[in-house]
Amino acid sequence: MRIDSYLKGIDYPGRIIASGLDGEGRLLLLYAITARSASSRSRVLRMRDGRLFTEPSGMEGGDRSLLIYSAMERVDGGFVIANGDHSETISRFVGEGRSLEEAIASRTFEHDAPSYTPRIFALAGDDGSCRMGIIRRAEGEAERIICSYPPERGIVHLVHTYASNGDPLPSFCGYPVRLEAAEADAVWESLASDLRVALYMKCGDDERIINAREE
Repeated sequence: MRIDSYLKGIDYPGRIIASGLDGEGRLLLLYAITARSASSRSRVLRMRDGRLFTEPSGMEGGDRSLLIYSAMERVDGGFVIANGDHSETISRFVGEGRSLEEAIASRTFEHDAPSYTPRIFALAGDDGSCRMGIIRRAEGEAERIICSYPPERGIVHLVHTYASNGDPLPSFCGYPVRLEAAEADAVWESLASDLRVALYMKCGDDERIINAREE
């Protein structure tokens, strides 16, 4: 199944991360945002000095510590992608020669009760290999999962924050999903038009950003 076909079947995925190789064997990285609240929807993605940031666009309220962050940044040998400021934690630990496990052990899920949004992340290698996971709330405690994947041409692994819509929102369950690569436009169109906020995709040296507020 392709990324876009999979996402069409999820009515509200929340934030989305994918990493792997496209059909030409190029590194493929994806970060996408879908949102329900006005504050979460009032954002765009921007590249600044080689880093991908969420930035406000007429933001209305909300907890800025959970909304404004570095979503992707370069580290030695690859990239860190995340849906919050734990991206900086991972980058710092990696830069200090410490492990991804140590970085994740120092963080927990978001404090936005009652949904307690999971923190998702990927440490993607330049060769298309990936370590990907999630920190989610399970029975009141933080459950931390990290999975490792070798490079595979045309294949990505994908994780998202929510399993579906709901109140409270149910966290993504299980392990990252193995999918076939797809192009940025196809992935964007697969997201519900009233929920999609922004999308970034990197395929080799080619980068694409789509912001709903700039369509």
